[in-house]
Amino acid sequence: MDNIIFFNDDSLVITYTYGPDDQGICGHTYECIEYFWLLKDHFNVKIFLAEEHVYNNFKNIIQEKYNFSGDEISFILSKTYFKNKPKIIKSKYILITDGAYSKIKLTNYLADKIFVFMCGDLSILNEKLKKYVILMDKRLYDVPKHIKWYDYTKKMLFSRFRKIDKFKNNTLIYITDHCRSLQNEEKYKNYNNLIALSENKYKYIKTIKPPLNNFHSEFDTFIYTSVPRKFDCSPRLVLECYHYNKKVIFDLNYNISEDKGLFYRLQDYTANKVNMIDNDEIISIIQKEIQ
Repeated sequence: MDNIIFFNDDSLVITYTYGPDDQGICGHTYECIEYFWLLKDHFNVKIFLAEEHVYNNFKNIIQEKYNFSGDEISFILSKTYFKNKPKIIKSKYILITDGAYSKIKLTNYLADKIFVFMCGDLSILNEKLKKYVILMDKRLYDVPKHIKWYDYTKKMLFSRFRKIDKFKNNTLIYITDHCRSLQNEEKYKNYNNLIALSENKYKYIKTIKPPLNNFHSEFDTFIYTSVPRKFDCSPRLVLECYHYNKKVIFDLNYNISEDKGLFYRLQDYTANKVNMIDNDEIISIIQKEIQ
């Protein structure tokens, strides 16, 4: 039973995938918070976290990003649950905020309906996975013929972002070993006040091991680096930087238009289609599916 977590009611559990390697504090963590806040008045919503570091820092994560009141934060925390990397998650309904299907296969999700934000390869899904409902941007993916799906663009709760008036004169580069590894450190040596979020150490770059406290206050310029697969399904950080009127440098080894995820994400932000609003269409989608 140590590897099982049960929600024995009509819960809609919001979570994101995990595996042998932690994702840590990432965009999907914030998606859990934001979609919880959107859906809480319509469903019996809970948040489930499977990484101890994230759970132990969850209150601080919320406080640093959002302008929720003390009572609102307490309410979110009262609906947040933790078990370290269980093998089985059982609930009436589940919403998975990332589409890391290689990791989904490592965990047995037991539910009547499992909603998934698409980000990955649909080809591994098959007829046996009819319990899954895919929420995907049809501009980015081939339309699946063997599984239920809805055209949907992920939103961000900008209306609840903390107001920040001052930013330090630093340039941030975000480096991760699994999808944004540093290919050529030499090219960055002439940047002044360059900092990187990274577990590794570099010669020319001051690295800070995540998490970075008061994150957005610590830099005024962001370097967006290439994704090797040339596809960033729903980038968040670049949009957060635009929200705070920061300078964004696209250091890409390809044209932005080649990365459909990034291209349309930027286009949607400019068209004001990313802001999360109270009557977001995901509410009616879920209501339709769980009737």
